[in-house]
Parts: sequence; structure tokens; C-alpha cells
Amino acid sequence: MGRKGRYQDNGEIHGLQVACYHAVYDYELGLKSFLDAAGISRDKLQVWQKKLAAHVHTHYLNPYDIELIIEVTKDERILQSVGHLAGVVWVDAAKAKVVPGDVDLIKAFSELNTSAAAVPACVAEALANDGEIDDAELKQLQALQQALDEKQAVLDVVVDHFRSRRGA
Repeated sequence: MGRKGRYQDNGEIHGLQVACYHAVYDYELGLKSFLDAAGISRDKLQVWQKKLAAHVHTHYLNPYDIELIIEVTKDERILQSVGHLAGVVWVDAAKAKVVPGDVDLIKAFSELNTSAAAVPACVAEALANDGEIDDAELKQLQALQQALDEKQAVLDVVVDHFRSRRGA
């Protein structure tokens, strides 16, 4: 009753029954592995085969079965299926693309301004000592300039994100 190989997921959203079926049969070595991991006796193999088969109408998954499948397999297709039924989207936060927000823009400007202010402060301090900029002070200024360039690059990325969002 089981499958011969793994399901090639093309990103479609399945019904809950089909999502559970794929989750269990794609789990490690399939249904038997799932039963072992869930602590269910292999004597229940045929019962679970029937529960997972969409064409069998004598056995059905209950909410506890679905909860167990989610706990063991951690398969996001089940959550996508439930979300689709409810009209919401489920997103795995660990896999979500990080995009800059308003606070990131303010932070990038602030860090750039802080770096920019550090350069003339360093020059003033160097000149106040002896009226000259020696090699050590020059290296310090170069490091500050490099930090300023890095902050500018970060700001450019954040600004580009906002520009592309506005143009979309």
C-alpha cells in the first residue's frame, strides 16, 4: 500500500490528508520508521496504511494522529495545508528571507553619521597633540575611513531595498 520512492514536491499545497500521507512516507524510511519514532507498535502498520490512504473510507486520521505526524515529521506541508484551509500563510521563520525594515534604515543612517563624525574628531585630536599627523594616527584615520566606507555600503543596500520596494 505504500510508495516506492520519495515524492517530488513542486511546491503545491495539498489537502490535509495528502499532506499527512506525504509527510509520513517521506519521513526517513517511510511508514515503518514513522511508527518506530512515534512509539507505535508495528502491529498497527495496516491500520496506519488505511488511515493514510485517501481512497480508503473505513479508517481516518483523527486530530491526535495529525498532531503526532507533525511532532515526529516536522513536515511543513501539513502546516501549509492547514493554513490554506484557514486562509492564512504559514512561514518557517528560520527559512524566511530577512529584509530591511524602517528601523534598519534609521540604524544604518545613525551608524554612518557616527562613523563620519569620528573622522574629523580623530584629525582634531591628532593635530591638537603636536600639529602633525604621524604614521600611527594616519593608520587610525585609515581604519576609520574603512569603517565609514563599510557603513556607507550597508546604507546603500538598505536604501536599494526601499527603492526596489517602492518601484515594485
